[in-house]
Amino acid sequence: MTKYGRPSVVILSAGEYERLKRLDRQVLAVTDLSDDDIAGIEAARIPDAHRYHSDDLP
Repeated sequence: MTKYGRPSVVILSAGEYERLKRLDRQVLAVTDLSDDDIAGIEAARIPDAHRYHSDDLP
């Protein structure tokens, strides 16, 4: 089902829904991250195609 041309409803199993809910609430402290994890975060960049540009704002 769509609303305004975008998907508005998704059907999935209750088990998958519960799994996704658990992932949504996962919290990590910085001290739980490895040096490789931190380096990966520091090196991460948003591709230009996905960046917000000031001319995109109302």
